[in-house]
Amino acid sequence: MRTVNEIRKVIVDDKVYPLSITAEHKDKVLNALITKAAGKGVAILEYRDIANEAEMSEQQYNTIITEFQDKNMITHQGYSTRYTLMSKIYEYYNHGGFKGEETILLANLDKLYLEIESLMEQLTPTLAERLKPKLEGIAALINIIKPVLSIVLNE
Repeated sequence: MRTVNEIRKVIVDDKVYPLSITAEHKDKVLNALITKAAGKGVAILEYRDIANEAEMSEQQYNTIITEFQDKNMITHQGYSTRYTLMSKIYEYYNHGGFKGEETILLANLDKLYLEIESLMEQLTPTLAERLKPKLEGIAALINIIKPVLSIVLNE
C-alpha cells in the first residue's frame, strides 16, 4: 500500500514507452495477475510490481486493466489494486493469451484465402465469370489486411 507521501510525490519518468499497446504487453499483465493470484482467484497487482519488465507506461498498464474489466476477465472495487480473477482470464491464459489470439486470427485469414483460391478453381465457367471479380476482390483484401495486421500485432 502506498503512503500519503508516496501518493503526493511527482515522479519524473524519462523512459521512452511504445506508442501502442501490443499483445505482448497485455500478456505480461495477464501473466502477472495469474501468477500473483497463485490459484486463489484474487491478485493484488500494482504497476510498480511489473514496471521493470513490462516496458509500458503506467497509463498503458491502466488501460490494459480497464480492458480486462470491460472483457469481464477481472473485477475490483473502487481504486483498489485487489483484483478478482474471473473464469474468462483463465480461458485467455490457457489459449495462449492475446498473442495466441492474434496467431489464430492470422491463421484463419490464411485459411480463408486458401479456401477462396480453391473455390475460384472449382467454379463452373459461367459462374466463375460472375463471381471471379468478387472473389478476387476478397482475396486482394485479405492480402492487404494480413500484412497490416501482422505489422500492427507485432509492434
